[in-house]
Amino acid sequence: MGNVRSCASIAALICLVSLLGTTGCSRHDGPVVLNIDAGRYDEAFDAAIAAARDAGLTAEFLDRRGGIIETEPHVASSLLEPWAGDKASLGQAVEHTMGVHRRIARFEFEPVAFARMQADDAVLTGPAVVTGDLDAVDRTAYTGPIEIRIWVFLEELSRTGQRPSTWSRQMTSQFTQPATEGDDAPLPRQWWTSTSRDPDFERRLLAAVAQRLQSPGDS
Repeated sequence: MGNVRSCASIAALICLVSLLGTTGCSRHDGPVVLNIDAGRYDEAFDAAIAAARDAGLTAEFLDRRGGIIETEPHVASSLLEPWAGDKASLGQAVEHTMGVHRRIARFEFEPVAFARMQADDAVLTGPAVVTGDLDAVDRTAYTGPIEIRIWVFLEELSRTGQRPSTWSRQMTSQFTQPATEGDDAPLPRQWWTSTSRDPDFERRLLAAVAQRLQSPGDS
């Protein structure tokens, strides 16, 4: 077991050096919102599906009339996967190595006249809370300008009896769940907890959509 841990530590160090040489600690500088003409809505919708697919996110829910795309959850890569391109920074790669995280993306296409107000200097980074307050405008028939926003939510895997910690040599510590009198329902062995948004990944996805719209043949 000791040899296995040593090999894993060496591999992680090699990957860390590789990651420093390729990504460093930079953050993505893509757009927060993308505006398009209504005449390019279908093209932009398809470009968003393709951009998500290229990032490892598979579209699970498509509502072209309502302007919504939601993806299946996708587990984020760690330092042990330097070839994966879903790490926005070194710190994010370390975080995803210490614990298992996954991403879920939600694309929203809203008529500018009905778009929600959101200041760029006050970006919300809390867990996913979808309010469902979208208007009923049919995007496929709308004739005004449309804005595209992307929301990427991070979820962390938790396991019964396991407490992740960056201060532990083994990265985790163990505990025993106390029995509750009168409660015979079995505890789940593992579950996902929504933790935050990933604004850097949002910008990267939106930049990919913009690039595809500049080169329609790539969609």
